Amino acid sequence: MVLGLGMAAAVLLGGIGWQQERGQAPDPLLGSLVVDKPHDAAALHARVRREARDAGWAAPAETRLMNRFGRVDGINSLRVLCATDLCEVAGRIAPGGTANAALLEVQQVALFGVRTLGFSSESSFSVGGDDTGQGAAFVAYLYRRAADVPYVVTTTPAMHATIPPGPFTLGVTFDRPMQPGDLSFATSDRGAYPECDGTPRRSADGRSFTMQCTAVAGQAYAVGFNSAHYRNFKSLDGVPAEPSLLTFDAKR
Repeated sequence: MVLGLGMAAAVLLGGIGWQQERGQAPDPLLGSLVVDKPHDAAALHARVRREARDAGWAAPAETRLMNRFGRVDGINSLRVLCATDLCEVAGRIAPGGTANAALLEVQQVALFGVRTLGFSSESSFSVGGDDTGQGAAFVAYLYRRAADVPYVVTTTPAMHATIPPGPFTLGVTFDRPMQPGDLSFATSDRGAYPECDGTPRRSADGRSFTMQCTAVAGQAYAVGFNSAHYRNFKSLDGVPAEPSLLTFDAKR
């Protein structure tokens, strides 16, 4: 899984209804949701209901999201609503011993696991308090990806992986063939950039690029594939790939 640059995520616990605070009718599922920036959640909640519905895109997108989030054990009351460029995925984390694992998995899916379903790396995820005894409510807002923008499909190491110290292969695979030449393996303040040989190798099909690197024990790493300022991973027709960020660490 790959984390996009600029992604917003708020995760807090609480029990005050943000719709009620603003004079809106409470959402029967999300009425107790509290987030770091409540006006952002309220605005997205209103926007997805206000936007004209692109039925040709929205209906299949809703089905894909229902199928993907529905595979997470411990999710109840799953609800998906899509409009033109925005989808809302909401539900409850079933209470009990598996609640933490379910919350982690649904958050990972929302923030990193929907890109192959036609969504961009820009997304938000929030979880609220369990006021009803039915489980904590969560909501994710996902943005439609432009069809012509290349995106990262897989990375090596995988997102959040812990690898042995020593030599390893850093790799990225895109959804389509990409141009050779200058490439943007970018630094980030989310972690150190690994020591690499600086010679990316392009696969025969043009979709994958690898470098040989070395990991230091206990070090956290972050590598961007394109960024806001460096956009040299481009498709064969010159379209820059959507920026993505890989984070991982090495065992101590």
